[in-house]
Amino acid sequence: MFQGKAAICAWVDIAADEQQDFREWHNREHLPERLALPGFNRGRRFVAIDGAPQFLFLYEVDGIEVLHSAEYAQRYDNPTPWTALNTARFRNLVRGLFTLRGSAGSGNGGFLATLQATVAAGEGDLAAAALAGIADLPGCLACHALAGEADAIVLIEASSLESLREACGRAAQALPRDVAPRIGFYALEAALERVEIRGG
Repeated sequence: MFQGKAAICAWVDIAADEQQDFREWHNREHLPERLALPGFNRGRRFVAIDGAPQFLFLYEVDGIEVLHSAEYAQRYDNPTPWTALNTARFRNLVRGLFTLRGSAGSGNGGFLATLQATVAAGEGDLAAAALAGIADLPGCLACHALAGEADAIVLIEASSLESLREACGRAAQALPRDVAPRIGFYALEAALERVEIRGG
């Protein structure tokens, strides 16, 4: 189940000798810091199985206005020393703000597929076409369609990599023929919800 109506998605590569500190930073500082902000509901980090970049951050928020709030801007513009150190290590960063256009299914899977495509202005809803029936496939738990300024994304959550690959293939076939999505397969590494920060 998607926890909000908007999201930050960020993809990034990290050098192998810097990944231990990067993971500790994200686990112990960045996730708790973001989830303490108003309107942030859940943060997750995934690591690539197939595709690149290596890591995907997914932050689910109440609405797109949360990402334009004074509280978020203040934190974003004033990073801690640990944050400054780790963001300087980011390579091949791709970051976007997205609005949820549709969601099907319930629950959350340990495996995630991303289907991302650049779309023309006014066509941000095309990703919703991929949702039909996907969440009902064996091993598939949920499917979400998001739209940004220039990209549409489908996120598919499943309980196994085999199920995820099948669902991803179905979703890709449901997109218009002139859309060739960039596909990545990821495994969940870390997750934190707002209730865990605020004690319920």
